Amino acid sequence: MGYGGTIISMKAHKEMGNDAYSATPVGNGPFQIETKKGTEVVLAKHPEYWRPGFPKLDRVVYRAIPDRPPGCRRLQKGELDFVTHPDPRT
Repeated sequence: MGYGGTIISMKAHKEMGNDAYSATPVGNGPFQIETKKGTEVVLAKHPEYWRPGFPKLDRVVYRAIPDRPPGCRRLQKGELDFVTHPDPRT
């Protein structure tokens, strides 16, 4: 599984510089950052998103799980909804 392309804000990238831009999320999509701590980012539904009725989810939680087998086992147990780069041996 790979990742698709990413659209970046050229204006923000030029103003902030590469290091600051890479460390600071910038955007205006359907979600906004609620919290960032350690290996977890929580996104909350953007109340002023331009498309009525979207997004359909209130929150999205991203967690970095460095080891593949535990991530796949948690996916199989229903503890996770999505895993990138799953280990095909598990």
